[in-house]
Amino acid sequence: MINKLNCPVCNSLEVVIFFQKKDVPVHQNYIFKTEESAKNINKGNLELYICKKCGFIFNIAFDINKLKYSEFYDNTQDISNIFSEYVDKEIDFLINDLKVKDKRIVEVGCGKGSFLKKIVLKSNSVGVGFDPSYVGDTYILNNKVKFEKCFYDENCADVPADIVICRHVIEHVPNPVDMLRNIRMALASSPNAMVFFETPSVKWILENNVMYDFFYEHCSYFDVTSITRAFNIAGFTIKKIACEFNGQYMWIIGEISKGNEDISEINYKDIKALERLAYSYNETVSKNIEKWKEKIIDLSKNGKVAIWGAGAKGVTFVNLIDPENLYIDCVIDINIHKQQGYLPGTGHKIVSYNEINNRKIKNIILMNSNYIDEINNVLNMEKIKVSLIYGEDLL
Repeated sequence: MINKLNCPVCNSLEVVIFFQKKDVPVHQNYIFKTEESAKNINKGNLELYICKKCGFIFNIAFDINKLKYSEFYDNTQDISNIFSEYVDKEIDFLINDLKVKDKRIVEVGCGKGSFLKKIVLKSNSVGVGFDPSYVGDTYILNNKVKFEKCFYDENCADVPADIVICRHVIEHVPNPVDMLRNIRMALASSPNAMVFFETPSVKWILENNVMYDFFYEHCSYFDVTSITRAFNIAGFTIKKIACEFNGQYMWIIGEISKGNEDISEINYKDIKALERLAYSYNETVSKNIEKWKEKIIDLSKNGKVAIWGAGAKGVTFVNLIDPENLYIDCVIDINIHKQQGYLPGTGHKIVSYNEINNRKIKNIILMNSNYIDEINNVLNMEKIKVSLIYGEDLL
């Protein structure tokens, strides 16, 4: 647990709390076999602070010892065609814009290795994936890809790299600068290597008052200013930051710093603007949670209500809006490995879209508007008639 009120990025004492939520599930992508076990999941608190000096947002109450990963943890996203197309776009960017072709690729936090395998095949490169939780063969694709069940740090300096890729990992790390410094030390023998990171944009969350994008597993949240500051402190220079997936994610491209001239100036105007967004977020979201509760109760009087999406957003949403599992009938997800399981915290059942008619669902709330066309196509193909609701449409 973080014990002192210093900013984990810049070490400033000028940090202020803006959002609190008690007893939230510590896991969002852990699928349970029974409703009872789902309701008995370990809980933790959200106490979100923002740093006035660099804009970094972090959960002071985060305790990594509360987390427990196993075979029941499933955060697979590329089952969706929309997300798979997004990943293909990302790989095309790496190959065409960053010239990742015939290169030596290192992926930090590679998970099951699906991204690394795909980019190695498409770019005719070789790759090494690092992840302590990796399960599978050490060598695949005729030894073009190797997996190491360990962290990537100074002990890995003998692994040559032209680019280090790290996608959706840094938001899970309570001390992100330490992580970046470890990567910097691992690149001691590869001084010309690029780094490519992907992480959610906290500015997008705050600007859009997204109530279900702050959750326990994510303890570190960045905007352009704070991620730049973190990279600079760790010895990297940012070359480009792009907002992708309709603004939800940031792509960060950097390189090893050559000297102090590479340190970027802090934009305090942007930090102040982010701070104002954080304060208004707390007030707006608190009101919106109550509105959602009232509207869903009203909707449930005229027919059953479901949500679409058993990922982190869906889990957070039902725990905020229907914690006692009284008004939302079920959660729909296309991942067959999640179906017939139960959501952490509330015990809502996860089902296939094939059960919509049998369960007499009248209204479905979508957790991410990026998937609305894909969901509509599925419903039209199956000739399922139901009302789809997203975000502010309900308020």
